[in-house]
Amino acid sequence: MKKYLFIVIIVLFTLPLKPQSSKEISNQNEELSKIRNRLTFLENQLSENEENQKESLSELEIIDEKVHLINKLIEELSKEEKLIERRIIKAESEKEELQKNLEKIQNNYSTYVVWLYKQKDKNLITYLFDSESIDQAVVRYKYFKDLTEKSNKTKSEILQKKSELNSLTKKLAVEKETKSNLIKEKSDEQKRLTSLKNQKEKLIADLRNDSQLIEEEIIEKKKAEVRIKNLINDLIEKERTRLAKIKEAELKNEKPAEELVKYDYASLANFNDLKGRMNWPVRKGKVIRKFGENKNERLKTITLNYGIDIKAETNAEVYSVADGYVSAIQWIPGYGSVVIITHKNDYRTVYGHLTNIKLKENQRINAGDLIGYVNESLEGSIIHFEVWNDRNYQNPEVWLVRR
Repeated sequence: MKKYLFIVIIVLFTLPLKPQSSKEISNQNEELSKIRNRLTFLENQLSENEENQKESLSELEIIDEKVHLINKLIEELSKEEKLIERRIIKAESEKEELQKNLEKIQNNYSTYVVWLYKQKDKNLITYLFDSESIDQAVVRYKYFKDLTEKSNKTKSEILQKKSELNSLTKKLAVEKETKSNLIKEKSDEQKRLTSLKNQKEKLIADLRNDSQLIEEEIIEKKKAEVRIKNLINDLIEKERTRLAKIKEAELKNEKPAEELVKYDYASLANFNDLKGRMNWPVRKGKVIRKFGENKNERLKTITLNYGIDIKAETNAEVYSVADGYVSAIQWIPGYGSVVIITHKNDYRTVYGHLTNIKLKENQRINAGDLIGYVNESLEGSIIHFEVWNDRNYQNPEVWLVRR
């Protein structure tokens, strides 16, 4: 009797499935949707240009932005693939646990059925009449009633677990199919990226002979300086808001939200110590446009350069000049793919005209880590580099080690 009651207690223990948060999935889908919509818009613009049969700087910028977005799309697809892989692993683990649970319940129920069979000649009435007292009869009656209720509950539980197992199996099949489709889409985008790069190379070769277009590209780069300045201002305001929220939480003796404390700038190397000793963002290169005012003799114009432009080797690797966190990865007309890294002491470095970016936003990186590669423009392989302290742009050549 005691043995059976022990079995029934074990049967009642089941492992519940953990609910899956959809926030991460929702954010991922939203980002993918934005990229795809922008790509569709650019496709339409490119088609209009092709109909006009006119090669222009505008067409080159559209292709360049498409390359940036497809690279980003591939990165987002890779992130989604990892999310799905984690969900598959979790679902398979839950399925395995559920199967074990079900088998355990079924085995225990089988033990109960065998016990019932052995007691087939002893029904409730017999047990009651065999009681030595009324109290014992009442106890036996309650026991049989409790046994019947637990038996019915166990049968319902078996049916429920079978239903859960069936749902989980279907969910796994859907996740695996989604992952398979994702891998195919990523492969297709890789092929599209290769085709676009070839198209871009051909267009650059055709446009490079037009000196007027080269001058237009330089002017576009100067316009981009304002966008970079505004981006720096936005990052400064976001950082001040973050610090204010941390301070507010501390005053209330509350723990700050996780996303507020993920940047540990105190652990980074002191940026001030790099002055005159900073490694260049490219291993080889020559400054072709210096910091400050630059005069165009032909156009009779003066433009302000917040950084320097370095002519590098084709497809040269670009490295971070200091420890920091990746604050922004954006495409800006004139400079293409731009990366901004925030360092200790409220310094930021800007790397413009990149391709094949290897970093992700919010990622912590070390000095010398690979950021990406120098992109090709009408002027050639040129990397734009800036150094900022708060809202003040600095002369990068003062910081870089002399060559």
